[in-house]
Amino acid sequence: MAVLGVIIGITNLIPFREANIYTDGKFIFSMLFNRPLAATLREFNILLSQMTAGIPPADLNVPLAAAKEHLDDNEISFLIYAYWKALDEDDEDTYLEAARLMEENIDLFPSYSIPGIYYELCFIACISSNEEKAREYYEKVGKTLEKDRDINGLRVKAYYEYYINRNLEKALAYARDGLVAKDKYPLKGLALLEEKLIKGLIAELEEEESTVEEDKSDKKKETI
Repeated sequence: MAVLGVIIGITNLIPFREANIYTDGKFIFSMLFNRPLAATLREFNILLSQMTAGIPPADLNVPLAAAKEHLDDNEISFLIYAYWKALDEDDEDTYLEAARLMEENIDLFPSYSIPGIYYELCFIACISSNEEKAREYYEKVGKTLEKDRDINGLRVKAYYEYYINRNLEKALAYARDGLVAKDKYPLKGLALLEEKLIKGLIAELEEEESTVEEDKSDKKKETI
């Protein structure tokens, strides 16, 4: 195990980049030689630290225009932050554009993050009434979603059940489970957005449920 640790440590210090994942060595070399990559990594680390500390996406300094500039250099990570920011601000044009860019540049994302991107593309398809695309992306990550008990996965499942399957009972159950899971999510700032999205869905569900009950009551009165 000690030998393995040394090998991993040495490998991590080799300055290389693969699938938008940077080793510590790449970061150190960039810092030593004052390369632009160092500034990019610092900027990304600031965003990550802010989200971990509980700053909501709406308060992050990551406009989509800036994320697009990073995209020109094959830096994809900023795009998801710009997407979250737009969602938190309820800026429909921007989050739809960000989602489109994520979909078009899906190959730039590291493999481990692809399921999470599929989550968001499924979610966007749900709220955009694009059933075909919602089902397509849900199918890609269905097995992962079934096991996912984090707030983001539960949010996607809740929206999918409501908008696509029209199963209000399951949607509400997933939504409530999501709220319970909020405090366990490591990115505290993102958890605030997840909570906001889930509460918005619950409000829709309760309003629809109330309308259904009123209709039932009116029909009963008509038959009396």
